[in-house]
Amino acid sequence: MNIKEIIENIISLIGEGEVAIWIAVLAIIGIIFIASCIIGLVVIAAIVVIYMMTRKVYRVDYCGMKEHYKGAKDAYKAGETVKFYFRDAESGVEYRFYRDGKPLSVTRDKSKGGLVITFVMPAHDIKLSIEKEEPSKLDSTSDENE
Repeated sequence: MNIKEIIENIISLIGEGEVAIWIAVLAIIGIIFIASCIIGLVVIAAIVVIYMMTRKVYRVDYCGMKEHYKGAKDAYKAGETVKFYFRDAESGVEYRFYRDGKPLSVTRDKSKGGLVITFVMPAHDIKLSIEKEEPSKLDSTSDENE
C-alpha cells in the first residue's frame, strides 16, 4: 500500500473535501513521526547493548589465593562493583586487604562466616594482596624470671 492509497482510504472514511485532505495528511505525518520515534528507540537500545557487550574487562591477580575468595571472578568490567568473601578468616587474627598496594575497607559478615571485601573495579588490571597479623603472644612467665 502506498501513500496515495492510504490518503484515499482515510478520505473515504472521513468524507471528501479540503478538511478531509488535511486530516489525512496530518494522520500520515503522525504515523511517520511515531514510526521514526520507534526506530530511534530501537537504534538507541542497540547502541547501549553493543556498548555493554564491548566494554573491556580487567583482570584481578589474587596472588595465588583465589580459592580463599568466595564469589571471586577472574575479571570485571571497569566501574563494576566487586564483592566477595574471604572465607578462611581466623578469629583473633587481623587481616588487611590491598588493591594495588592501597588499603581496602573490609567488613565482617558472621552469617556468611567471613570477611566481605567490596570495591569498584578501576579501568586497569589490579593486584589484590593480603596481610595477616596475629595477636602478639606475651609469655606470662617472663616477668617471673626477671
